[in-house]
Amino acid sequence: MLNRPFAARLQILLIGSALALLPVTSPALLADDVFGDFSAPPPKPVSKPVPKPKPKPKPRPKPRSYQKPASPAPAQRAPRPARKEEVLTWISGRKLCRDGGQACSKRAVWPMTTEIDDSYYLGIAVPAKYCSPFAVQVYIDGRYLGTTGVLRPGSEQVVGLGKLKPGNHQLVLSALGAEGGCNTGTLRDWGVDLELSNRRALQARAGALTR
Repeated sequence: MLNRPFAARLQILLIGSALALLPVTSPALLADDVFGDFSAPPPKPVSKPVPKPKPKPKPRPKPRSYQKPASPAPAQRAPRPARKEEVLTWISGRKLCRDGGQACSKRAVWPMTTEIDDSYYLGIAVPAKYCSPFAVQVYIDGRYLGTTGVLRPGSEQVVGLGKLKPGNHQLVLSALGAEGGCNTGTLRDWGVDLELSNRRALQARAGALTR
């Protein structure tokens, strides 16, 4: 009868010879056939979700350049015909004098507008309703021009104002009384009718002498 250690060695040698005769292709298959499949199945690869490509933004249409429609050209007015004659009239009205002397503090102020660059003349007429003679002091645009002779009711006089530019002007008149009629040393009231004419208008109204 064989002893146990020798029998164990013999068994191992027999098993090794049997394994050597088997057609083993890989150590993994050999281990599976002899000892069984002790290996865990390989983990399945986790497939990561493939990110979808983001859609490219559509190009925005370029804003159309706004062009303001051209405004129609303003209608041109026909040039006004150049005036050659100009005549302006004005009535001062009655000016009451309460100064107790011949100089009257009540003045006549005539704001006027001329349109022609020309020399102008002022016609001063005293209405017949006034009973006192007086002289008239003339100012144009704050500048003293002079004093007329004594004017009696119903009389008139033309004085030159010089050259005036087109535009606004102011004519100021004041009165100095003279004895006569109802004036015994005190001017009680006065008033005039005025007519402003340029040189061309005055020449047009001047009558021609006959022979």
